[in-house]
Amino acid sequence: MISFSFPQWEIHNSKDPIALMIYPSRKMQAYKLKTLGGKYFVIKEGRRFEGIFELDPTKAYHFGKTPMYVFDSRNALPIDGILVNEIAHFAKSNHLGKVEPQHIEQAGKLRELLKKIPKLDDAVNVVIDNTLKRKQKIEKVIAEIGNPDDISSEDLGYILTNYLIQNDLITHDEKGSLDNDLSIGKMDYNQLIAYLKKREIVQINTPIELNTQMFLTDFGGYNPEQLASFVDRLRRDEKGLRSMTSTPIKSWMPAGVIMALLIGGAVAFMIVLQSTGQIGEMFSGILPNP
Repeated sequence: MISFSFPQWEIHNSKDPIALMIYPSRKMQAYKLKTLGGKYFVIKEGRRFEGIFELDPTKAYHFGKTPMYVFDSRNALPIDGILVNEIAHFAKSNHLGKVEPQHIEQAGKLRELLKKIPKLDDAVNVVIDNTLKRKQKIEKVIAEIGNPDDISSEDLGYILTNYLIQNDLITHDEKGSLDNDLSIGKMDYNQLIAYLKKREIVQINTPIELNTQMFLTDFGGYNPEQLASFVDRLRRDEKGLRSMTSTPIKSWMPAGVIMALLIGGAVAFMIVLQSTGQIGEMFSGILPNP
């Protein structure tokens, strides 16, 4: 059978949005989207891949009257091609093989410093000095915690991240991510220390634009493939979504009853404390020796 297909004409005249999906294998596939509420859509490639994605009109390109989006199959949100180009320029200017969160943080601080310090080299030196001071504080607490044998690696990690967040040495988002890695075994205490030491190395010498930083901060969210698998499990379940729906508490004890219980419990506790000696004598033949 001869196929007369004109994809460019089809896309140009489509009333539905189009998604260009990029896969890790470097394959790119165009899809005409059937959206749910104008915001979500599902992609299914046989048995190999299924994912749920989210549209963002601010990231759309227009081919004629047709909105077009570019997606990475590993991420739920669309890619902004202009900002991706700016990120590539940022990485090249700073000789970075890979842009890490600490690079974005340092470059953002450098951008803010340049509002007060006009000379770039001076602002970079301030970033280096501040990073060095933070590194010294982190190394000091690591030395104080040590590596005791009676505390698990996971708990040591929590102790360290709690101290760091209390002293504004890491962000709340970073603590959440690190604690999650500790809880699932993706990172142990020694790997956490190695991460923190690597994090305190300044490798940037140019600032990053605010819109680029915001794009990198927002880019992420849920994993499309994991969400699709979750929805599929709900679909197979006889109870479906009802089994996961939270229900409100329809009845609750009046406040007066709660206060009576609290007061009564406190009185009973005091009586027990005062009668401890008598109780001990009553059960002296039953209770084990201390």
